[in-house]
Amino acid sequence: MTTEHAARYKKLVHDLAEAVPTRDKALETAQCRKLMAVYDGDLAARYKAYDWGTKKTIKKFDNILIAQLSVDILDRLETILRSATEPVSIVFYNTIKGEYYYYVAEYLTDHDSRKKAIHQDRALSSFLTAKESAVSSAMSVIDPIYLELLICLAKGYHLMGMCRTARLTNNWAYFASEKRKDQLDEEGLKLSVDIKERMRKLTNSWMDDAVYGISY
Repeated sequence: MTTEHAARYKKLVHDLAEAVPTRDKALETAQCRKLMAVYDGDLAARYKAYDWGTKKTIKKFDNILIAQLSVDILDRLETILRSATEPVSIVFYNTIKGEYYYYVAEYLTDHDSRKKAIHQDRALSSFLTAKESAVSSAMSVIDPIYLELLICLAKGYHLMGMCRTARLTNNWAYFASEKRKDQLDEEGLKLSVDIKERMRKLTNSWMDDAVYGISY
């Protein structure tokens, strides 16, 4: 674990603890966006902190990682979601929850297919719950919180082998948001640009996979 990784993780847990809404106080969109940037950074740091090429190392850290996520992150998210009533809160926190389940599923690689399948299902369920709330509340696709959900959903589909659906979800979200980007404020535009850059990289990586013989 790097110093930066540890600092980001500590900040994420602190921010989640501070953001548990009371019954008379809904989570503001600005708070969601702030946390979104923090948890994106945390996940990116995690990816850099482990040796993905060594299955023995990966297996060694499985139980530590899952326990850490369950206690520090997922339990807090469950607490928050039990109190959440605003659509933006429901969308945002279910997206985070799904992303952490996705991360664990990907981290397990292929050496424990049963655990991997369980976490894949939990990730997809969280993403679909978030999407249902976004659609029912008429959240705009240009909203960075909704855009973050869609890239997470695309990655979830891809992890489960639903590669065509993953590509369609990712590409539709990218182009739909690009057409209306002039409707965003400065903060929203910055977040949107960052997310769409990740979408572009995903599309390129999936195209590279196809070139090298992975069937979609």
